[in-house]
Amino acid sequence: YNHNVSTSDVRTVCDYLLAVAKSVQPRRIRLHDSDLPWIIYTDGAYEDGRGTWGALVYDPLTGKRLVFAGEVPAVLTSYWAATVGEQLICEIELFACICVRWHLRKELNNRYGIAFIDNESSRMTLIKRNSPSHAMFLMVSLLSLLDVVLPFSVWCDRVLSASNPADLPSRG
Repeated sequence: YNHNVSTSDVRTVCDYLLAVAKSVQPRRIRLHDSDLPWIIYTDGAYEDGRGTWGALVYDPLTGKRLVFAGEVPAVLTSYWAATVGEQLICEIELFACICVRWHLRKELNNRYGIAFIDNESSRMTLIKRNSPSHAMFLMVSLLSLLDVVLPFSVWCDRVLSASNPADLPSRG
């Protein structure tokens, strides 16, 4: 029993689980499904109070190669700073994953992928679909709900920061 968990926190988690449980459908894996997974590298950066993100994505089935880059809205970095402190890199790394997932939601539907991320906390949040950080829990909940509607089966693996090609677009 954790004395730090409030009744409203428990209610929030229960409401989330109920919404997912009511919406989830059995996943179908067909014999003709592609063996060619999407390859996704994401990265985030936080320098001088500014959060930026980037990604490199490759679909070997179609040959499509994409590069993404963007800035985290200041309203999010301000909220995160007020709720989690000044160390925001975990949230920014997870935000990069959400941006790619949302932008490619239709292309990734019913596909497989391998995602490489250089932040262990964000990677474990993606795998466990849970986090002690409220901000990260909210973001991974969004991904879980998206997966209910447009399922994407992804394996999350670690890439060293120095070997992450998404570092380039995340820094402009």
